Amino acid sequence: MKTQFTHRSGAVATAADFRARIIRSIWLLLPLLAAAILFASAASATTGAQRRVALVIGNSAYQFAPHLPNPTNDAEAMAASLQKLGFEVTKGIDLDRTETELIIREFSKSLPGADVALLFYAGHGIQYEGNNYLIPVDAQLNDETDLNFEGTQLKLIIGMMEREPRVNLVFLDACRDNPFSQQLARSMGSTRSTSVGRGLAVIEAPAGSLVVYATDPDQVALDGDGSHSPFTAALLAHIDTPGQSVSDMMIEVRNDVLSATQNKQRPHEDNTLTSKFYFAPTVEVADATTGPAPSSGTTAAAPVVQPVDKEVVFWQSIQNSNSPAQFQAYLDQYPNGTFAALARARIEELKTKPAEVSRSSDQVAALTSPETTVQPAEDVERSIGMTRQGRSRAQLALTLLGYSTGGTDGVFGAKSRTAISAWQTDRGETATGYLTAKQHAALLDAAAPKLAAWDADQKRKAAEAQARQQQAAAAAAQQQQNQQQYQPQNGTAGTTNQQSTQAEQAAAAQAAADRKRQQEQAQTQEDQTNAQIGVGLFNTVVGGISIFK
Repeated sequence: MKTQFTHRSGAVATAADFRARIIRSIWLLLPLLAAAILFASAASATTGAQRRVALVIGNSAYQFAPHLPNPTNDAEAMAASLQKLGFEVTKGIDLDRTETELIIREFSKSLPGADVALLFYAGHGIQYEGNNYLIPVDAQLNDETDLNFEGTQLKLIIGMMEREPRVNLVFLDACRDNPFSQQLARSMGSTRSTSVGRGLAVIEAPAGSLVVYATDPDQVALDGDGSHSPFTAALLAHIDTPGQSVSDMMIEVRNDVLSATQNKQRPHEDNTLTSKFYFAPTVEVADATTGPAPSSGTTAAAPVVQPVDKEVVFWQSIQNSNSPAQFQAYLDQYPNGTFAALARARIEELKTKPAEVSRSSDQVAALTSPETTVQPAEDVERSIGMTRQGRSRAQLALTLLGYSTGGTDGVFGAKSRTAISAWQTDRGETATGYLTAKQHAALLDAAAPKLAAWDADQKRKAAEAQARQQQAAAAAAQQQQNQQQYQPQNGTAGTTNQQSTQAEQAAAAQAAADRKRQQEQAQTQEDQTNAQIGVGLFNTVVGGISIFK
């Protein structure tokens, strides 16, 4: 029995030791499993499960109003920050009316299926009869009817955003005092000018939305003396704060703006959100060094929140940019920052080597790791080797397909780039504004029937013009031949005609002299007759007087 007991005790001891080892292994793996789960859930929350899209517009270079220094800087910096926070950004800088319509259409195609949609606008805005209008850089407002043709109604964009249930965020830095309101009010007279308000009008935010204005309703916001307006500067300072809801963020933004403007400007919001939204959710990571609990009564170590270095995030979002304004924005916020020297050097480099930047080049640079080399879209297009005539042909193809390029001069300017982007978007491709060799061939192929018809029409017009020129030349030759044919006869008869003309003139002069003489004689005879009648009357009167005496 003793041997049997010893055997059972050894088995029990072995099983207990095995269970202890399993428990210790689980305790050692728990922190790692927790970290993996938290990282996966955070990544899912920010990228996979939640799709975010944004439209960012900044208008500074107004053609019929004073230049605004900050809106383009504001839009560039906001676009960079939003890209870093996982947004698919559609960005437009200094847009005219046509370009504004194209970029809104491009943004509308990104909305289906998005969980979060955001609009940021910096530039001139105006309210008329309670409606808010965003003003493009080429607007001319002579009277209120021009608003429907020159401006873009804000409710048009918000209406597209609210078609699906999602979180909608609208940030409007468009309450600046502007000459358009004053000009419009003057044109309408004192009775109707009250329909034009100062700043922007408050609109009713759709359910599940947040609409933020740079200042209170019917008030004017400041453009600021730095590289950003006070409102946008405050947004940039707090938008990437981890674990801060957008409602809490707006409290910080409001306090910053009040402080920066000496209480002259107070941001206003209309909030109908039904749940909390975080631009930068907090990622909690368990401490991997925490060992197993010594006893069942001891609680596990609290999770450690990994802080986010805002300066590093800011720098990473602009380090590959070709915009000096973005590097200046970094220096304004971090004048003695870790990357300040690099930012200054980059600004000087861009000043000496100005480069055209496509709408998406900053997006690619911000989302690509430094180790990954991506050939810029403009270099890809340059490798096609299009001549000016080839670019003109591409512009013509876009125009015939319904995309406005602003002309077919063979120069790909801003309007041509916008047209290319719109065409790429309609094809379901990334809108870079630059053509690849494959896209160039596809563009010409898509427009081939229209190009052939256009070429045939041009040939017909050229043939008609040539025929008209030939007819005109033949008529001129015939006229010259006729003049040469009749010139000798006209020369011979010249003297006779001249003599005949002189004789006729002499006869006419003689006839006029005779008529004048006859008139004078008739007048003399009439005068004599009147005189005789007067003498007779005189004698008669005298005779009558003598008889009366």
